[in-house]
Amino acid sequence: ELADISGQHVGDVSEAFSEIRAEALSRPWTRDEFPEVAAMLERNTAALDLIVAASRRPRYYSPLIVDIEHPMLISVLLPIEQQQREGVRQLTSRAMLKLEEGDAEGAWEDLLSCHRLARRLSENWSMIGGLVSIAIDANAVESDEAYLESDAVTAEKLRKCLRDLENLEPLPVMADIVDQGERLMFVDSVNQLMRGGTGALSGLLEGDTPEDYNSSGSHSLLNAAIDWDVVLTVGHERYDEIVAAMRIEDYATRSAELQRISDDFRPGSGAAVIQPLIMESLSGDRDGASREFAEMLLALLTATVTHGREAETRGTTRNRLIRIGFALAIHQREHGEFPESLDALVPDPLDELPLDPYTSQPFIYQRTEDAGFRLYSVGENLQDDGGASFGDEPPGDDIIIEIRPE
Repeated sequence: ELADISGQHVGDVSEAFSEIRAEALSRPWTRDEFPEVAAMLERNTAALDLIVAASRRPRYYSPLIVDIEHPMLISVLLPIEQQQREGVRQLTSRAMLKLEEGDAEGAWEDLLSCHRLARRLSENWSMIGGLVSIAIDANAVESDEAYLESDAVTAEKLRKCLRDLENLEPLPVMADIVDQGERLMFVDSVNQLMRGGTGALSGLLEGDTPEDYNSSGSHSLLNAAIDWDVVLTVGHERYDEIVAAMRIEDYATRSAELQRISDDFRPGSGAAVIQPLIMESLSGDRDGASREFAEMLLALLTATVTHGREAETRGTTRNRLIRIGFALAIHQREHGEFPESLDALVPDPLDELPLDPYTSQPFIYQRTEDAGFRLYSVGENLQDDGGASFGDEPPGDDIIIEIRPE
């Protein structure tokens, strides 16, 4: 529509609009600044209000929509979850517009709805669903930073916001998702391979499997070569091992253990290794071939496990940082300046000081010369990069929030 009005190429208009909207969700703005964004929000008012209402529901349900060509759990489509990311972008943009217009209460209701929605979506059974919920919450945290900076938000209001954040349910526990949903996906994949033969591999692999893999002869050969009880046994043992590693509290120990498990999986995967495994089985080592087949399948299905656990840790870190950020803003409103140390926040407004999930130590806090503050986690490299994060020059690995008063 904007392209038609302006006569510009759709791609150019889309890129420019994306840049404008990115700014609109990161700071307060006026209708005159971004009229296109304001018009979009106006058109979608009813839909956005419906999302806000839905976020208050106690439970979440989404039907499984399968790929007709590959009716497997690994091929389930997640259109509802993915579409909510767009809804959250619009809600956070609307919150920043409301904040600029003096409606701090309405702005917070939109932001809190995004946090609630992330918790509802975290009830999804899959790793992808969990990752979407964490990404949605991250969008909300980014706008929370702009909210707590606003002079229009009083200390009393900030205290209510902090209570709201503290009363939120936890983000998804990826170990639970792997233990239940992802494990079930493995069992379903084994069942599909047992019933459909090597042709079912096309639902697991990028690209097509060889044409002769879809023949009835190939199906029979695979079932003769592979002991599915062994595959299931190995798979469940591996999932037990993965879940136990994911539940390790110490970040460095957990990361090392997950990396060790990942390195143990059979190198190479898919159609290229099926024929050698079948030949290995026919030569007499059916048990060994079945175990290698299980490892190959696990390498395919658990590729995102480490990434999911890292995303969970980053999400937990951002949530702890933003809670401390609100506490710091409360202190500044009530005492005229930010405290010299985080210890001043306990026992009020915080009952206890949240720790950095990467180190189990306090976050790094610094007052800045411009009467603001910098608060950050050391991040995945476990090194203090001075508050530098990805995209900075030089780049760092820290996870940071900060206030720099104008």
